[in-house]
Amino acid sequence: MFWGFESIPFYTVVSGIVVMYPQSHFLVPFIFVEFLSRFDFFSWKVAILAGIVGVLVDVDHLFEHVIHASGDRWNLLKVWNQAIVGHRWRERSFIHDTSGVLLITALLFFLYFLSPLAVFVIGAGYYSHILLDHVHTSYFGKVNISFLGLKIREGVFEIVLDVLLCVFLILIYLL
Repeated sequence: MFWGFESIPFYTVVSGIVVMYPQSHFLVPFIFVEFLSRFDFFSWKVAILAGIVGVLVDVDHLFEHVIHASGDRWNLLKVWNQAIVGHRWRERSFIHDTSGVLLITALLFFLYFLSPLAVFVIGAGYYSHILLDHVHTSYFGKVNISFLGLKIREGVFEIVLDVLLCVFLILIYLL
């Protein structure tokens, strides 16, 4: 139940879906590209775009909710809670599967001839997102939070990952 903080001994993957939150999907590609920008490969603007792409991969949760929900199809709170708690339907589209990875890879291959920078931005965001979604975190606990109707099941692994990423980001800016 979501009655505040509640620690559960083992992370349970609901319906085979590992829940990663937008901040992690933003931070990983952002910090990766920001690190490279320190060596003048890219600018901070490219790092922000890569982070945004990392989050936008999950827009399929919204589309699945709109397709399957019977009421309040565009209610973002319900979309969020359905993706975190409900799992009444398969919330991920094919872009999260092997066929999607192959298709995106093929599209990026052809896009490379038009804009190598766009390929890097999209690739950094997309592939880091897929990697994070497939990290095996079932041996770690989680924390359940309910705040103003927003339900959060944050895995301990992801909390630690986000803290380490923020520390790494601070170190990047200090160097």
